Amino acid sequence: MKIAVPLVLVSLVFIGSITSNRVTPLIFGYPPFFAWHVFSVFLLAGGMWLIFRMDPQNHVKRTDRDKDKRQ
Repeated sequence: MKIAVPLVLVSLVFIGSITSNRVTPLIFGYPPFFAWHVFSVFLLAGGMWLIFRMDPQNHVKRTDRDKDKRQ
């Protein structure tokens, strides 16, 4: 399961490349192929951020010693 989500996100880049490989219509002035790749960069970054936030190993448990160090 840990590897399934990144594989799905990366496969979306390739599937979108195949389906958007044309010249018209323009999206914000760019061909769909280029616009898809720009969108996929943000999609991958957001997906990886969500994976990072949902991973229980990345949660820091604060103790009383940590509170004393901050003061």
